[in-house]
Amino acid sequence: MFDATSRDILMRHFCPNVIWHGSDLISSQAEGRQSDQSNWTSTELSAIEGVWGRISTDEIGAQAVASRFGNLADPAAIMSNLNVISHGKTVMRALDKAVQNPFNIENTFAALSVIHSEKLHVDPDNFLLLADCITVCIAAKLGPTVFNVDTHEAFHKFMCEVVSAFKKRYH
Repeated sequence: MFDATSRDILMRHFCPNVIWHGSDLISSQAEGRQSDQSNWTSTELSAIEGVWGRISTDEIGAQAVASRFGNLADPAAIMSNLNVISHGKTVMRALDKAVQNPFNIENTFAALSVIHSEKLHVDPDNFLLLADCITVCIAAKLGPTVFNVDTHEAFHKFMCEVVSAFKKRYH
């Protein structure tokens, strides 16, 4: 796993459309371009939709949030934990909306961003960690033949847009 400095360097490299101040994300607007107006290539969109069509969102969601709720004594307890399963499904359903509308990601997550910021007080760095967990779970599930370098790059760009949209309402 990467330390915070290494992660920041990697995020700056792989998410160049994000505006940074020190190690903090300010926004994903660059020269007036909003995050939900990303320049998606047809290859990137096809890769994201291809990944999404090959996974079980319930399975990946539960795996990705497994470290956050209740009895986490062993893998069996984690994967049978109803809180983990429920929130994993919730996360993946929200991501499904973004996959279906990749040019409107910011608006897709506007209300959830407010809830996570103002009501739940979720540390915004958790969105980066969860995005990484989801990506790792998907890569492990699909393997390197399907989740190849180009697909990984497109999916990572997509997840950066999602993270940026979630962080948008934080002050």
